[in-house]
Amino acid sequence: MNRWCRFLTLAVFLPLALPTAALAQDKDKDKDATQTHEKPQAQDKQTGHGYVDFGVRFATGDVYGRPDLPFAPALKSSKFNEYRDVRDGFFLRRADVRFDNLLGTRSYISFQASKAVYRDQSYLSSFGEYGKFILQFRYDEIPHIYSNTTATLFTQSSRGTYVFPALIRQALQAAASTDLPSIISTQVVPQLGSFAPAIIRRGATGSFQYNLTPNWNVDAQYFRESQRGDRPIGTIMNTSPSASATSGFGAELPEPIRYYNNLVRVGFDYGRNSWALGAAYIGSFFQNDIHQMTWDNPFRATGATATTPLTGRMALYPDNNANYLSFAGATDLTKYFRFMASVTPGWLRQNAAFVPYSTNTAVNTCGDGTQACTSLAALPESSLHGDVQTLAMNYTIVSQIWKNVELEADYRHYDYNNNTPVLTFTPVQGDVNSPSDQENTPFGFNRKNLELSGVWYFT
Repeated sequence: MNRWCRFLTLAVFLPLALPTAALAQDKDKDKDATQTHEKPQAQDKQTGHGYVDFGVRFATGDVYGRPDLPFAPALKSSKFNEYRDVRDGFFLRRADVRFDNLLGTRSYISFQASKAVYRDQSYLSSFGEYGKFILQFRYDEIPHIYSNTTATLFTQSSRGTYVFPALIRQALQAAASTDLPSIISTQVVPQLGSFAPAIIRRGATGSFQYNLTPNWNVDAQYFRESQRGDRPIGTIMNTSPSASATSGFGAELPEPIRYYNNLVRVGFDYGRNSWALGAAYIGSFFQNDIHQMTWDNPFRATGATATTPLTGRMALYPDNNANYLSFAGATDLTKYFRFMASVTPGWLRQNAAFVPYSTNTAVNTCGDGTQACTSLAALPESSLHGDVQTLAMNYTIVSQIWKNVELEADYRHYDYNNNTPVLTFTPVQGDVNSPSDQENTPFGFNRKNLELSGVWYFT
């Protein structure tokens, strides 16, 4: 892609409620000292300051697309805007406004914005009292455009279900290899529909910190991220490694993306001169609104066999959650030794419902060897019952017996205990052929590390 851009930017800085003494010089240097005593009093009044940076922006350029394209790709949906949103016209580049000493108190409020109202916008708002608490809200967006030259014959009958034109399927199935170029040029290409696969990520965070005393502090945070859109994914209707290597069928589809990540954290910490401790709960929750995608085989409309499925199916990311407790502490053992430790146990769960082995009605040897592979009854369980426990521990001792020498000993322990049950499946790879028995393998491990190090500060 070759491009050139022109940017016209107008920046305006807006002072808000600045003290009069900061905006003008004293005209009379012989005023009595009583006026000088009033300046510290002005600091207790509500004050505001900030700036707004806005302007006008234009971008033009040429995009070199494939020579076989019947259209010229647009600049604004090309790689030029892959992870951003540059549009012509007015834009607010940055804004930062802050008010201190609200109502004569130590409280403050601030607001920051970047690229407001565009698809790569960001906002941060804070309210708090110095030395006491802070409440923050943050919102961000990030786009991702994968391509603006994509074309497909698939349409969605429902979210995650892709349908191929029946007449073209029939023509491709009945055609001899010598007739394919004519079918592609006269039927396939004219009916291709263009679209730009892209996703948009939106993230919002709310956090709160409060100092109960000079030693006690509590905090809480909630983060929610959503991703929506479509991205390219390759599918195969035959066994691996590829459709061509196994005389199977393949299709590239837009994978439907509509999922959410949620993160919760609640904790506290307490500190004195020579020791400190803290604890927190951390929870991570993943939610996917689309659990599977199905599609038509573009090359077969009728006559399903064990090696020629009419449709394909793929399970998408399952809902899952992870919960952790975090404990940490540090103390001075003696004048020359300091000990630090952290212990974090975790519990991970995944129990989303399984989908049937296959959509191919011609494969009927699943389960006990006589069951239809399209039936949920052929599965050994209705869901995984995924259960993992983790334990992470870190211990550190630091010594500085000599002035210029620091010694450190670290011990790290990590345990990954997988309690997921072992199940016997009869998977149908690529919706074809007779399946064979296979077991899932829940793996676990334990790792320990001991590290000794020293530093000599010779200068």
